Amino acid sequence: WPVQNVQTMLGAFPGRIFTVYIMPPDLATLERRLANGRDIDRARYEAGVNELQAYYEGAYHDVVNYRVVNPEQEARKTAEKIYDMYLIAVGERQ
Repeated sequence: WPVQNVQTMLGAFPGRIFTVYIMPPDLATLERRLANGRDIDRARYEAGVNELQAYYEGAYHDVVNYRVVNPEQEARKTAEKIYDMYLIAVGERQ
């Protein structure tokens, strides 16, 4: 879900949403991930840049519980990190 829409989910399920902002390590990686015809007009890239800028300026701090950087070739580690954060958040792990 785009981070701009998280407020809708928070309102629908108060106290039951665990939010994680998953970001690329840098803009070059974002651009590379959107290559190969996935973003011909660069609209997704520009939206990503704008969203990252807004995140760093604090626009989403009230709706994002955790932030995870998703490095290249590390999807499994990223997923494990998110799962660990979730377990801690719900009190299943310290």
